[in-house]
Amino acid sequence: MKRLVTLLLLAVAASLIPLPAPAAAAPLAAPSGWVQAQVVGGGCDSAGHCSSTVKPGSPTLYEYKPDRQSVGRDFAISADRSQHGGYPTYVSRDKCHIGSIDYYWSAGFWHHGGYWTLTFDAAGREHWSGPSSQHWAFEHSDTCQAIPTPTVVPTAILPTPLPGQPTWTPAPPTPLPTATPIPDAVCHPDGLTEADRVAPNYSIWTPSVAGLTLPTSAPGLRLQSSVALTFSQNPMRAAVWPGSGWDHQYLTLAGPAAGQLTWRYTKGTDHGTEVRYLTIDATKTSRFSSPQPGLFKLPRLDPSRPPISFGTTLSGLPDGQYSITSQSHQTACNPHQRTVTFYFTVGAPPAVATATPPAPAPPVPGASFTLSIHSTLDPKDGDADVRSAVYTSSGSQIAWPAGEVLDFTPRVRMTLSPPAPAYPGYRFQAHVRDWSLVGSLGQLAASAPDALTHAGCRGGGHPTSGASGPVCTYAYIGGTSLSDATAPTEADMATQAHVYWAASPPRSMRPDVYAYALGQVAQVDLRLEVRIVVEVVNVASGAVVASRTDTASGTFGVSLVVPRSSK
Repeated sequence: MKRLVTLLLLAVAASLIPLPAPAAAAPLAAPSGWVQAQVVGGGCDSAGHCSSTVKPGSPTLYEYKPDRQSVGRDFAISADRSQHGGYPTYVSRDKCHIGSIDYYWSAGFWHHGGYWTLTFDAAGREHWSGPSSQHWAFEHSDTCQAIPTPTVVPTAILPTPLPGQPTWTPAPPTPLPTATPIPDAVCHPDGLTEADRVAPNYSIWTPSVAGLTLPTSAPGLRLQSSVALTFSQNPMRAAVWPGSGWDHQYLTLAGPAAGQLTWRYTKGTDHGTEVRYLTIDATKTSRFSSPQPGLFKLPRLDPSRPPISFGTTLSGLPDGQYSITSQSHQTACNPHQRTVTFYFTVGAPPAVATATPPAPAPPVPGASFTLSIHSTLDPKDGDADVRSAVYTSSGSQIAWPAGEVLDFTPRVRMTLSPPAPAYPGYRFQAHVRDWSLVGSLGQLAASAPDALTHAGCRGGGHPTSGASGPVCTYAYIGGTSLSDATAPTEADMATQAHVYWAASPPRSMRPDVYAYALGQVAQVDLRLEVRIVVEVVNVASGAVVASRTDTASGTFGVSLVVPRSSK
């Protein structure tokens, strides 16, 4: 096989994509992750020879090295492997054929690249713009040799080959090699633990059957051996460039049968305008039928856009317990991810004496608020009792020393109306999902700058969209059930929200504190939101068959008093 060297291809004949005008001076460096490359020719001829000729390219044509994909021989010759999912394929993958017989799809490398334009300003500084006209090209690396027919053993009966197919039993496809580090890539480890790499603001594909969401606890819904699934999401926090958000989404079926679906978030151009796509990776799909649709054009990522959905089918599932794990993953050197597992079972349900009536609708939750407060200046802080310095308000009004940091978190008492279903077979349950700080003094905590001109969520809070607009959301302590009244400890309060009010701005402040300057000491407030999830449970199976999420809002008045004496 002919093959000239190293830089790697990526493009087609110049007649397919017009080249931009050359740069005014020689470039000092390519855009990060990109190298020059150009395919001159190649393919598999009728004599059974595969080749690709590669040479260093022009200053405008580059390949994005992290996207390179190595593939081995693929014996699925009845399927089309000439195209690559995502952007257009300008140099395709060929079958290895000798004479009139197709043997296999050849091994080699898929390359992904596009055109960059380099200009220089008056001071001679480089400016790169692009990429544009992104596409895939295939570099063949196969001898394309026929596989000899095995010797026939007299006592064996070999199956009759299909017309036009070879008479040997093909070996399984060569597995994809493990990715290796890219020499010119630089990774700076952030030192986070696996727990810290969980990104709760990543969106995921959520599965449902006939309008019912699969529950997140076993055994889940009981389904037939063949089932049509719908997956939906509002794709948030996606990003093409590493480190900015998820770029791959995985759906993994586990149980008596296994399977996988993989989606990739990429970008391209449409009539000169940059567009973003979420596309299925057909090379990493098994058991699930081909998603419909398998490509989404995403004009924007925000909470107000309608969710996107696709349908797929699982067929011929053996009886047993199954799970579908939905994961959104950032594949940079410091990866982050969000993972949620959903459950279902296949097989006949256990015999019951009487039929269970249809599930009732989830009841409307009610909520009453108090506030837990804490200060590290409290003389009781740090004594033997881990809760002695944490106080709970008796209502919606508290007093607090001016110029002292307040650690606070809401306490919610949930009620359901009605408290139980009107007939047996089901029960209601509820829990607090999280809580959010809306703001103080009419300012939104998630967006308005404070007295030190700092803006955005602090400490353990992360920005989300609440009933009042953008809010800063924190983990709720306790509230796992209607009866869970777990009170926070002094250590727990360090993970919650912190606020500081004084007549003038502080000279300095911890980065996890919202600081407000009042001009003169006056009455202030805290506006909060709490999200409550109510679920309907089938008593016989333990499955959650219906749920609703409601947001309850509360406002606390704070009377500022003279500062406390030092310890």
